[in-house]
Amino acid sequence: MKGMRVFLLFLKKISLNRFLLLFALVLSCRTALAQPGYWQQFAEYTIDVSLNDNDHSLDGFMNLRYVNQSPDTLNFIWFHLWPNAFKNDQTAFSEQLLENGRTDFYFSSREQSGYINRLDFRVENIACKTEDHPLYIDILKVILPQPLLPGQNITLT
Repeated sequence: MKGMRVFLLFLKKISLNRFLLLFALVLSCRTALAQPGYWQQFAEYTIDVSLNDNDHSLDGFMNLRYVNQSPDTLNFIWFHLWPNAFKNDQTAFSEQLLENGRTDFYFSSREQSGYINRLDFRVENIACKTEDHPLYIDILKVILPQPLLPGQNITLT
């Protein structure tokens, strides 16, 4: 109760405008501290794909503009190669199905599986090196030819 009296006395001594300004300042500082450094990367892309019915394959080309909105300089970008989850029975996808009691994918034939096998990432026509993730075949590390600074963007093809 004493705290409320002190607050009311404080309100009597300052004008409403000053109180609102002080309140807004305290609120903005608190909000800034509540979400330190939140950011999200930005990517926009187009993908052109052709289907070959005879050999059950896809051939495609991607154009990706990637904006580094983080405060960090990036030397590589991780890509999820979702189709590689269907490559064999050693993937996280296969393990998850088994945990859920499904064995149809685990015992499927080679013709029922699929994956991405030819990738050629380029920045300004310079080939990027790639590294497989040590544990997951559906994740690929693309090493950029030059570091991508905060706020900069690149186009990967």
